[in-house]
Amino acid sequence: MARLKDPDAAKQKAISEMTGLIFKALVAAFIAIYGLPPLLESALGNDTNDALKIALPPLSSLFISLFFMWHSSDSIKNKVGTAIDEAVQQKLEQYRDHQPEVSQILELSRKEYACTIPQKNRNSSSDQAIGRDSSFCRRQAARDVIMQSFNSRLLYAIALKSVKEVTGKRTQQLKQIDKDLYGDIYVYLKGWLMTSIKYSYLMPLDRIEPRYPSHHAYIDAFRLIKDKYIRGSKVSEIIHDSVKANSDDERYYEAITQEAKKLLDEHLQLLIDELGRLHFR
Repeated sequence: MARLKDPDAAKQKAISEMTGLIFKALVAAFIAIYGLPPLLESALGNDTNDALKIALPPLSSLFISLFFMWHSSDSIKNKVGTAIDEAVQQKLEQYRDHQPEVSQILELSRKEYACTIPQKNRNSSSDQAIGRDSSFCRRQAARDVIMQSFNSRLLYAIALKSVKEVTGKRTQQLKQIDKDLYGDIYVYLKGWLMTSIKYSYLMPLDRIEPRYPSHHAYIDAFRLIKDKYIRGSKVSEIIHDSVKANSDDERYYEAITQEAKKLLDEHLQLLIDELGRLHFR
């Protein structure tokens, strides 16, 4: 089946086909009513009785209409049905292009499951014998630590601190417009950043509508968060304590602390790049 590049083209094709069929029906009806009866009467000769003459127009119209309805029904089913199939196929392909394959999701789930099983509890039938010191398991552990450490209160504090520094104002001096800015910064951190890290999938950033008039302020705030706060001692201490609470291996929780900061750094850079692409193009 030929694939249309645009679902709208399938719709227009169906409309065009229907318009053509309606026009043909009108022409056929005109011929049946005004053209066919005189021809039949002429062929039958003058002996044709009056009842037959009266019945010829509607009978011929009915015959032509039934024939055309049968023909049109078959044409509509084939042409319009094909157009609908093409549109559906196009939508399915667009959806698949933006979604991970089922096999990839299953593989990721198996790896995450293996990471949760201590080495002493694994056997030879394990799907993948992934040690907790592997890069994948470290990243998953870092993700979990971030979700545990960066609660709403901490994210709000980071947003407020970044806006105060970017605008050069104290909390008492912040106007409503500046409150819109740190409110938006919080939404980006809580909504986009945390959710993207949690599900290992970059969420659509354009669903968040910024309210502050200067887009540069958003970029400056996130650069400050990335380069100063995330790499600072306070955030490191918060992450470190969260990892330490779940492990007694100092080398392990130091590695997870660094992996968590790396994960945050990467996603904040992606956020900065995407904001720049959306608003400064």
